[in-house]
Amino acid sequence: MRTFYSKILLFGEYSVLQGSSALTIPFLKYSGHLKLSPGKQLSSKYKESNEDLKSLLAYIRNEINTGELELDLEKFESDMNNNLYFDSDIPVNYGLGSSGAIVAAVFDAYGSKQSNNLSEQLLADQKRQMALIESFYHSESSGIDPITIYYEKPLLFKEKKITIIPQRILHFIKNRIYLYDTNIQSATWDHVQRFKSMTEDEDFFNKFRNILFPAQRNAIAALLELDKEKLKQSFKLISQYQRDYFKEMIPAEIQGIWERGISSDDYYMKLCGSGGGGFNLVYSKLPKVDLEDLLQAQILNIF
Repeated sequence: MRTFYSKILLFGEYSVLQGSSALTIPFLKYSGHLKLSPGKQLSSKYKESNEDLKSLLAYIRNEINTGELELDLEKFESDMNNNLYFDSDIPVNYGLGSSGAIVAAVFDAYGSKQSNNLSEQLLADQKRQMALIESFYHSESSGIDPITIYYEKPLLFKEKKITIIPQRILHFIKNRIYLYDTNIQSATWDHVQRFKSMTEDEDFFNKFRNILFPAQRNAIAALLELDKEKLKQSFKLISQYQRDYFKEMIPAEIQGIWERGISSDDYYMKLCGSGGGGFNLVYSKLPKVDLEDLLQAQILNIF
């Protein structure tokens, strides 16, 4: 069955929950795909995946109005009985879309197929369906992760519209934006609930809308315009904002590293997804080897 790759939310973490734009890209280092193993004994890892898919099927049948989904649940169940599992090396609780990849794979195998006519309406409907399925993993889902993974293309989410954007932005950010591994797993749901509580504070919410929204919007514009200086300044502002107001989402172990980047202007860090661990994004004009020396860590190219 088809292979599905991980994804990166470049810009829009948390602000997308309040209606701002977001930009995602595929990340080809990690991947997963559905497999069948009829009549064979599954390893503990794959048996756990099979049980997870059984629970997902039960959730779809019991918690979702199946009229809202275009899924062949009978075929899904039949494959389940033939030891269906998801074989993946996408890190879990790392912000790279491990659950989104499962949803994209299920939607591809048992749902409506990709169309050459990618209308706004089709993309919006597919995103809606995948969000319903992924709610099994996150209580609620935007659908952004699975649809990015499903199409394996850079996507812009703006004013409820989804636009496939040119691949040239990937070349533009090469050797500018990297992934830094915190070596800490972090559950998305916990941090999203914390964020929702934070937005109940009027002062926090006003700063969130008036500082982070424009910074995220300008960063996305900089990418689309291939504007290096605008991207640098926007990335720095996001890093400063998250240092000041999202401290609970930044592991204590890296807060000093985060601050040193801002102070020195050698690099800037920002969350990659909900934070709390997993990967962080790092912007720097330094050569990769020099940046690794500064961070005392290995970093990953995102393209």
